[in-house]
Amino acid sequence: MKVRCALVVLAGLQAAGSGLQEVVRKAPLFGVELRAAGDVDADGVGDFVIGDGGWSESGLKRAWWVVSGKSGAEIAAFLEEDGAANFPERVRAAGERDGDGAADLWLELKEKRVVLWSGKQRAVAREATEEERKLAFAEPTASDLNGDGVPDPLRVESGKSLILNGADETVLWQIERIYERVVPLGRYGTQPKSALLCINSRVGVAEGVVELRTGDTAAELWSISDSSFWYFGSLLEVIGDTNADGVNDFVVTGYHGRSHENGKVQLRSGANGSPLLEFTRANRSILRRPR
Repeated sequence: MKVRCALVVLAGLQAAGSGLQEVVRKAPLFGVELRAAGDVDADGVGDFVIGDGGWSESGLKRAWWVVSGKSGAEIAAFLEEDGAANFPERVRAAGERDGDGAADLWLELKEKRVVLWSGKQRAVAREATEEERKLAFAEPTASDLNGDGVPDPLRVESGKSLILNGADETVLWQIERIYERVVPLGRYGTQPKSALLCINSRVGVAEGVVELRTGDTAAELWSISDSSFWYFGSLLEVIGDTNADGVNDFVVTGYHGRSHENGKVQLRSGANGSPLLEFTRANRSILRRPR
């Protein structure tokens, strides 16, 4: 497997039945998957992985780009055209597994073979154990909002979005709006609880909206949309504080970009929602910053 010179798995609370993420994985678009990776390059800032459903110099073959959250530079890439047998079908964060200070990745290869890829060595380190195989690609269904160790699910009913205590189903948070997902951002200023990224990627015909709201009263802190996206916010990952302003930042894409580059991914500020970096597939090349 050729690697060129590398996601916190979605920690969101998601309402059942949206189906958008499953649809987008089957499309030949840039940004078909988006995952936080942890600090792969050990520079103190979280990194992320972009799945590309159709990158190739010789046709529609897939790629995974591992990207620096600090600089936007490519850390590594896994390219299907380098050999389908060793191309990862799935990539997930593994945490720091081997004591070298760099976050590692789980790769699922053909025939469900799972290996640990070393962020420090930029190479496959070993095969996963049976127990690791079971846990590596488990998808969390909800986050622990109140810190009691139990995931707290999102429920949408009667025009309301509610987060329920996973332990006893009492209401922890609610608002008279409908959201597909609610993703904890982390501490925001002097707010006593984690701020919440509230996502509805299907506002109107195709545009979406992402709002940041307080974790206690659901007061709005900021709201963003982007007319260059379809289904803006359908994929979103919090990756950590990339610009040292004390607030975690996030990467986001949509179901399809309206540009002629088949989609794009943005790194945005958690403090105000503004774009920090933008990534596209352009001229069959690697990632680039905004013009």
